[in-house]
Amino acid sequence: MSRILLLGAPGNISASTIDLLTEQHHSIFALTNFQGDLSDYQQKVTFFHGDRNEPNDLIYARDNSKAEIVIDYSCFMPEQAESAVKVFSQMVVQYIFVSTVDVYGYPLSQLPMPEDGKRNAPNCPYAANKAKCEEIFQRPGTEVLPLTIVRPAYSMGNRFLLTALSRDGGYTLIPRLRAGKPVFSPGDGTALIHAGNAYNTGRMIAQIAGDTRCIGEDFTLANDTVTSYDDYIKITADHLNAKPQFVHIPTDFVYESNLPGTEDILLNDLTRYNVYFDISKFRRFFPDFKWKKSLSESIREFIQYNEDNFKDVDTFSFEDQIIEKYLHEHH
Repeated sequence: MSRILLLGAPGNISASTIDLLTEQHHSIFALTNFQGDLSDYQQKVTFFHGDRNEPNDLIYARDNSKAEIVIDYSCFMPEQAESAVKVFSQMVVQYIFVSTVDVYGYPLSQLPMPEDGKRNAPNCPYAANKAKCEEIFQRPGTEVLPLTIVRPAYSMGNRFLLTALSRDGGYTLIPRLRAGKPVFSPGDGTALIHAGNAYNTGRMIAQIAGDTRCIGEDFTLANDTVTSYDDYIKITADHLNAKPQFVHIPTDFVYESNLPGTEDILLNDLTRYNVYFDISKFRRFFPDFKWKKSLSESIREFIQYNEDNFKDVDTFSFEDQIIEKYLHEHH
């Protein structure tokens, strides 16, 4: 059994990591600034409340957990990676950095995209900063940090259901479908998206934790199936007994419209191109791993969890604006 310190928890992915690590009887600690209710985790995790941007808080969590393994969910900026290297080098037997598949760059250089495939330039600050963090963790001289890099694909959970326009798009998608409002779909709706379940992703990370074969390795973490964007929306609609009223709009039209909010949408890194990742490396290392929840199950759970949180569709949104503009100019 190991002593495992989580940096940033509980969250969308880390919740199921905690569950599996608990089943495996590890001692779990977490440095968190989470302000919500932690009562569900009190029997599983010892929490240190602090700021991972403060080196003294990292040192306090390191020393009081006596961690052998660190899983870093909350490193997003290069300076955070620099600090982590200083605090944890020569102090742990494994350091798992949770990066993102977005570092591969879009369009992907090949399909499905393997870990060692040719990367294209990151097309958003989030991906660019994660890539810089990877470079810092991997640079010569940091070999004393026994590193494993994991790169989750989009992982749906109770607080996260995306659309082509927004990372929190589920909060508007569900009421739109229920109300029978038109739903934006990029291109012809057939672009592949590799959307999965945070429950599975978190358990994949827990599987890697403590496995010394994984030191010096990197892994893409994604669902074992892939779907088209339209089919993804149809799966969501089925849970609502609704029929989506798609309006298919070319991605170029959306960007050329220059409507306020265009800079925040996800088309460039989600649905402009086919997105499909190769998870065969993880399968080779862990041939007995089971993907226990389907994409459909995670969508259903999101709907049930958020019944009181969905947004008012009477507000004229970016989605309404782009649909109205497109229909006005093409019909």
